[in-house]
Amino acid sequence: MKARITALFLLAVIAATESTRCTNNGKATYNECGERCICGNSRLTQCTRIRRDFYSMPWGERLRFVRTLLTASSKEPYKMEYEKLVAIHTGQFDKGIHTKTQFLPWHRWYLMKMENILRKIDCRVTIPYWDWSLFSGQPWRKQLNDIFSSAPWSLGGNGGLGMCVTDGPFNKYSWKTTSSNEGECLKRKFNGNPPDIVAVAEVLKYESNQFDEFEIGLRDGLHNNMHCRIGGSGGTMCSKSSANAPEFLLHHGFTDKLWNDWQKKGSNYKNAYFSRLNDKMLGTAGARIRDYIDLGNHGNIRVQYEDPLHSNFHNLHKDLQQLEMKDLQALKRRKFTPTNSLEFKVFMVNRKEQAVVKAQQNSLEPKQVLSSKVRLSNADKALGFRFIDLEKALKRKREFELTKKGI
Repeated sequence: MKARITALFLLAVIAATESTRCTNNGKATYNECGERCICGNSRLTQCTRIRRDFYSMPWGERLRFVRTLLTASSKEPYKMEYEKLVAIHTGQFDKGIHTKTQFLPWHRWYLMKMENILRKIDCRVTIPYWDWSLFSGQPWRKQLNDIFSSAPWSLGGNGGLGMCVTDGPFNKYSWKTTSSNEGECLKRKFNGNPPDIVAVAEVLKYESNQFDEFEIGLRDGLHNNMHCRIGGSGGTMCSKSSANAPEFLLHHGFTDKLWNDWQKKGSNYKNAYFSRLNDKMLGTAGARIRDYIDLGNHGNIRVQYEDPLHSNFHNLHKDLQQLEMKDLQALKRRKFTPTNSLEFKVFMVNRKEQAVVKAQQNSLEPKQVLSSKVRLSNADKALGFRFIDLEKALKRKREFELTKKGI
């Protein structure tokens, strides 16, 4: 018996060794778990988890994620660990994880912990993100590829009677939330329109010495807003039990990506944070803020967010970042629903911070409202503004820069 165990152990070691070997030195390659690695000295190094835009993913990859999440939330031995992690978020919800000193690194920690659970089931799975800013004009569409369609590779639609979701993989007939939420059904009450991609671009415009403004814009103006656009009053996403909703992971993936996008603007941005880097994060058994600032090395794990791949939107965020604030504000756009008293109440935003959020939202809201009579393409309808207007603004910027250079 002892000899057999030893033999099995040696086989496992050999298999693990073989899986780290490579032949294309100096080049990027993928390992068996889909991580992007660099081949160095015939060994895979710097292996990085790739998190992708949910809308861009092939249906097969989306289905793998959905099925893995269903397994984690309903079958042992994974269910106990899954429920424990969700319960930590629920228990810490009103203890400080939604305040400026904890919010961003805490939820980066949470995503990593949940992703680790999912990868015990299938190591090819990473948590995707949903760039809802690309669909601000039509956030609740139910086309086959949309996040809220009833397809098995999506998350189901709006709630019906009692706000319970009745279609898709997380419907009330086949799936329940965790015991920390008393096993209730998943509840949604879609309402309004979230901030658009131009508002997101404006938040990303803050300089490295304006981290406070950036953080409050991301947390209160964007993150809190979308929680309650999905959930509505009494819905799962708009409550302290929000981590029970499958879309919670995709929404926080996007929030984390936006922080990372801002950090990638330069070294001053990457390391910009509050002064309390050595603070322990609530409910994490000792994890410190400093350990979750760098996405390329947090918890000894490397993560990279891949930009949206669908052709209409691939470079849209980057195009908008080329424009000055005045040019962004000059774009004609559809109105969106600002953060309001419901979000302030659910996320316990104090009055002083509410005043800051309201002033900031006044800046983010469209200054030029797009007429409802203007004919729009399908992509324009989803975005809430016209592609052609952005192209014109970019052309004017290029012409101005050439004029400055005397060309």
